[in-house]
Amino acid sequence: VEYTLARRRYKRDKGSFYQATAHSVRDRLIERWTDTQQYLSSKDTKRVYYLSLEYLLGRNLQNAMSCLALRNRYSAALEELGYSLEELTEEERDPGLGSGGLGRLASCFLDSLATLNYAAWGYGIRYKYGMFEQRLISNAQAEFPDFWLAQGYPWEVERPDVQYLVKMYGHLEEEDEEEGGMQVDSDGIGAENGSQKGSSLNLNSNATNGVAQRKKKKV
Repeated sequence: VEYTLARRRYKRDKGSFYQATAHSVRDRLIERWTDTQQYLSSKDTKRVYYLSLEYLLGRNLQNAMSCLALRNRYSAALEELGYSLEELTEEERDPGLGSGGLGRLASCFLDSLATLNYAAWGYGIRYKYGMFEQRLISNAQAEFPDFWLAQGYPWEVERPDVQYLVKMYGHLEEEDEEEGGMQVDSDGIGAENGSQKGSSLNLNSNATNGVAQRKKKKV
């Protein structure tokens, strides 16, 4: 809380303790992740790359603790500080990386690949907004943008220095129709990307000048 988040002692709250706990657990994950990558590189293994437009990962904190067999230790340590693990878990926002069953299926694929010890990475898009947020206003349902990144996301490692130029090929033809409308035909439009060194889940976000920036997420 004090060093990673630079929070003063009298300004600590549940949100800051969640962030600090998540960063602490992430440090343990990164240790295993770097050891795994070093081992795979030394063996020159073949790798599997899974591409999906959606990933419904769910909340990571308790899942990561359980995988590391550290849940009971963290729970006891937080209780000494006056917080329960369950209430801190409620501070975590679900990653807004999809809206359907295919996103959940993609996440299950990644879990299965990791469980079976395959050298695999997932690639996707780092959406700035989730599906939507529902609120009741005057007894009516209203929808608002889901700002799931408003408080930051401790489970990702941003790589602002890693950028790839995405080239677009093909051409567009515009034709005026008799009814006064316009028809646009596309031909051979696609995206080409160079080889990328991956992590468990690479999420690309748009930047200026046709450059894609990459975010890494450990799952």
